[in-house]
Amino acid sequence: MKSLLITASATFFLLLGALNADCAFVSGIILGPAGKGVGSIKISAFDPKTGSVIGQAVADASGKYKISGLSPGTYKFSLDPGTTGMKGGSATDSVPEHGLIVNWNVSPDEDAIDSAAPAGAGVTAAVGTGLGGAIVSGGILGGLAGSGAFSSGPIQSPSF
Repeated sequence: MKSLLITASATFFLLLGALNADCAFVSGIILGPAGKGVGSIKISAFDPKTGSVIGQAVADASGKYKISGLSPGTYKFSLDPGTTGMKGGSATDSVPEHGLIVNWNVSPDEDAIDSAAPAGAGVTAAVGTGLGGAIVSGGILGGLAGSGAFSSGPIQSPSF
């Protein structure tokens, strides 16, 4: 009976670890030139080595999206604007195990620009209007704090 309990416990923890292996996510908001959310844009996460699509989402009417079930690692993200009249774009970012917030600024005239920071990194992405965004890859904030691109406080995932 004791060995059965040990075996059952070990199996439970192995399964729990397997379920948590793909617990990372990418979420954010897509904003147009007037600072309003732009919906109906497809965001895809690709394995940069194989080119395989790992996850996808379509932004809702307010521009919010979330891709769940990712493993921590580096992904290429691509925006397909479809018939929105905006230009697409792509970026490569590292997704930590607790997720990544990737906000995009889109325009009909210029390629989309992303701003990224790890979820819970102690910063809040302050996405302004127009194409004034900056690329922050892997949570390295560099000199952006002084430029006003980020402000202190916990980073917020868009609520769905």
